[in-house]
Amino acid sequence: MHKALKTGCRLEGRQHEAREHLENLLALTLLTSVKLLRLRTLSRTLPDEPADAVLAPAEVQVLQAMAPQLSPRMPLQGALTLRQALLLIAALGGYMANPQKRPPGWLVLWRGYERLRDYVAGFSLAQFLSAAPRLPSVCNPQPRGRGSIFPEGA
Repeated sequence: MHKALKTGCRLEGRQHEAREHLENLLALTLLTSVKLLRLRTLSRTLPDEPADAVLAPAEVQVLQAMAPQLSPRMPLQGALTLRQALLLIAALGGYMANPQKRPPGWLVLWRGYERLRDYVAGFSLAQFLSAAPRLPSVCNPQPRGRGSIFPEGA
């Protein structure tokens, strides 16, 4: 846990001087550190368990959608497993998997999870916008016949 906080979230490198600010940052980063530690541990002990045991449904959906681009040699059949999710998150952080490589470290996992959260935010926004009622376009108004401010044929 200490390595996840120190290396992953670079807690010591933050420029917070007030104790309250550092405590708030610690509270937020602890949640992510515990999640990544749990994912890493379970991916080693129970690699074939479904990823939704640790990750949120939107995170799993985004990883499944991005899997062909992130790791073309890792075909997904059925539900995303914990081991596959860990490797995909690491790939988002820059991990280049090959048989001689060591397992992904904290810095790569942390970077990958930060990127995953950004993609999930975009995915959630796209879902919200596709479900929202369409408003008339303000940027491209349509001419309204006689008395319009647009010349004919515009």
